[in-house]
Order: sequence, then structure tokens, then C-alpha cells
Amino acid sequence: MGKDRQDMAEIDEIDFSDTTIDYRNPIEVDYRDPNIVYFVGNSAMPTNTSVGNLYKIGSVGILLDIRTSLILDANVTLVSQLSISFIKAQMIGRYLNRDVEQIIRDIDRYQGQARNAIVVAFRSIVDRYHKYMEKHGGGE
Repeated sequence: MGKDRQDMAEIDEIDFSDTTIDYRNPIEVDYRDPNIVYFVGNSAMPTNTSVGNLYKIGSVGILLDIRTSLILDANVTLVSQLSISFIKAQMIGRYLNRDVEQIIRDIDRYQGQARNAIVVAFRSIVDRYHKYMEKHGGGE
């Protein structure tokens, strides 16, 4: 078993269910760690909004630890910093392999016109994550 696979096996034995991450405090990340993967999803933004006038296509991006599926950081194409912070808070510290529906319910509390585009982009990330895990031997 290769070192990365051995590390993943060791991590599989750890119970992360009680792990809580404070989304307001940055998580220190080693961007060169091969277990840290960036996923992005895109969606058309509504044209009658400030974000739609600036960007035709919006993106949601997440930085994910694939060993645990923990979302370490997130970003979204929006204009207002408050909107960006709100959407990020719905994702950071949650697990992509088990919290998808809760994240989408929480994003639904964002009552901006780009809400549906954000959900579409996030669902695209979920699809990419599953394909990535299937390809790299970590499928659920």
C-alpha cells in the first residue's frame, strides 16, 4: 500500500463526526498536500442582477480534504462581501459526503436572486466530487 493510501486508511479509522470548524477562523491548509483538492462548479447568473451584469457565469469553489470530505474553504462569485461571507459560512466546516442537503437548505436562506444559480453550481461540485472519488479509488 502506498504512503498516501496508508495515510488515508489511518484517517478512515478516526471518528470525525464531532469535529466542528469555526467558519469565521481560517483553517491552515497545506495547498501542496495531494489530499487537498479544489472543486469548482459554474452556473449562469440572472441577467437582471448586479452580479449578472458583472459576470454572465458565476462559480462556487470549495477546498476539500478528500480523506474526510471536510470543506476547508469556499468562495462564490457574488458582488457583496456580506453575501459571499453568508454563502461561505453555509459550507465551511461541513462534509461534502454527508451534508449536501443541509448545505442546500442553508443556502436557501440566502434570498438574493442568484440563489438558484448558486445551488446549481454547488450541485455541480457534488457531481465532480463523486466522479473524482470514483476515478481515484475513494468512491462511496
